[in-house]
Amino acid sequence: TLLRGHRDVAVVLLDVVMETAQAGLELVGFIRDQLGLAECRLILRTGEPGYAPELTVIQEYDINDYRTKGELTHTRLITTVSSALRSYQQLHALAEHRRGLELIVRAASDLMQEHAIANLAEGVLTQLAALLRLPVDGIVCSQKGSPYGDDREHCYVVGATGRHAGCIAQPLETLADQRIVAAIMSSVARRKHLFGTDYAVLYLQAAPSQEAAIFLEGGQVLETIDRALLDVFVANIAACFRNVKLVERLLRAQQEIEAQRAFLRTVIDASPHFIFVIDREGRIRLANQSLAERFGQSPEQMVGRAQADFVSDPQLLQALRSDDEAIAACRQQRIEREISFIGRSGEERWFHTVKVPLKDASGAVDQIVGVSIDVTDRKRAERRLLEAKERVQVTLDSIGDAVITTDAQGCIDYMNPVAESLTGWPSAEARGRPAGEVFR
Repeated sequence: TLLRGHRDVAVVLLDVVMETAQAGLELVGFIRDQLGLAECRLILRTGEPGYAPELTVIQEYDINDYRTKGELTHTRLITTVSSALRSYQQLHALAEHRRGLELIVRAASDLMQEHAIANLAEGVLTQLAALLRLPVDGIVCSQKGSPYGDDREHCYVVGATGRHAGCIAQPLETLADQRIVAAIMSSVARRKHLFGTDYAVLYLQAAPSQEAAIFLEGGQVLETIDRALLDVFVANIAACFRNVKLVERLLRAQQEIEAQRAFLRTVIDASPHFIFVIDREGRIRLANQSLAERFGQSPEQMVGRAQADFVSDPQLLQALRSDDEAIAACRQQRIEREISFIGRSGEERWFHTVKVPLKDASGAVDQIVGVSIDVTDRKRAERRLLEAKERVQVTLDSIGDAVITTDAQGCIDYMNPVAESLTGWPSAEARGRPAGEVFR
């Protein structure tokens, strides 16, 4: 029961013969195998060597010394126990060092998963508590720059535990305990750890412009840790801070890209014109809302589909493919074409389409961007104008009197057949000539 509750027992002196002739040896097996106390030094002593021969016991049992009661004089007992204590201290230090290294490796692995400075700071204090095997009242301060805004001048508390938990996100200089402020600023100014009688400050530099300090209450708790082990821990924490800063920069860049992409998406979707991007295989890579609605699709549904899925006229499809091939082969830098097709309502619509290449970093044409403007109203107006002109032409040609029109400069613009007959000039030859020349 005593050994179960006190696993830090350094030395145990055992009699071989106690309740039974083998009780001492059985206790050795219990201590080593069941309790798992590998560091505890076991010294076996006996007054009856015949029950437990020294060579046999040393070979078969995990004991550290064997003494007969007759040879255990006062001096020999002191030297034996002192040697065992020293051995225990060395083994315990090695075990603690190994435990610390294992914890540091695990801590580094766990902390590397953190992508936010606040979570990292909290994790650092948690791992320090595990390393020290004590609850920790501490503060992690990020030097020069707030992770919560654009302030680049002040130090900010990014993590805190224990009685300091309410300090998170505060500027360092606003803390009520100015002892903490002075200690952290002193450590950062000196760029090294600082150990006081009742506190410790661990300094770490993740990058030339990125510093941090860890303030711990009770500086004496760090005296139990090997300084080299502490330096390894701090170096790993600095690497984690660098990783988090890098991830934060990448996330910010990604957020900016996503914001720009969303803005561009909003702009192209707001356009009443058709905007699209196709790849070299003729598949749609981007379509705006107007184009998608024209075909009863969503922009996402159109992505990846071929032009042939939306253009049924084989001649028009071949013309579009020829345009794309010319741009992809760099034979044309800009192609304009007016195309017509029958919409879902059965109505013919006309579009003026402009295509230009999109090039990759090497200068090769990677995709083609196009804009189609609905010119149906213009085409209808042109058709009405042409029809009206033809009607006027028929009317003028049928008049029995000579009809001549001139432009603003007095040059012949039109002559009907009667005027041609009177002047002897065909209308085609007279057009553009001064009226005085035609009527001489």
